[in-house]
Amino acid sequence: KLTEIDVGRKSSKTSMRTSTYGNNELTQLLSFDDGYDAFRDFLIQEFSSENLDFFENAEIFLADYQAEEDFDAREAAKDYKGLYETFVKPYSVSWVNLPGTVVEDFQAPLSKGKDLESSLKSGIVTAEELFRAAKAASNNIFGLMYTDAFRRFMKSKEYAAFAQGVNGAEFAALQANTQV
Repeated sequence: KLTEIDVGRKSSKTSMRTSTYGNNELTQLLSFDDGYDAFRDFLIQEFSSENLDFFENAEIFLADYQAEEDFDAREAAKDYKGLYETFVKPYSVSWVNLPGTVVEDFQAPLSKGKDLESSLKSGIVTAEELFRAAKAASNNIFGLMYTDAFRRFMKSKEYAAFAQGVNGAEFAALQANTQV
């Protein structure tokens, strides 16, 4: 469970979950600790590391609660609200750039009923609504990173340094195999 929003934390669960995004260069890169670190360093220099932070935390949220047999409404509500307050809420400290409709869908469960925990317990809000909103936001940010920052990263000195390492060679081999 997320005990608090853990900016910059890499989860092995998240590495496994990136497989839901297909076998592309970014998912392959993120599967290597040093590839992840190089990409994160690049994003920090570009002032956009909040995208990777949000992606990681949203994927941890999804992994933690979608697989849970006994859904814990209290914990899920706290973590979902933490994602919103930290990343989705306009002008938050680590605000990510999401389309208005995605933000509205993410906000919707928070505005139903007295509070999110009681709304989940009473059925006013379903766990599926939370998962759908978190997944849509995560998909959007992944797409943004893949089509924008990742393309620039591949031309950066951070990528060049990563490519010189052992995992860089393995990453290059993976890329060659997926492009055949």
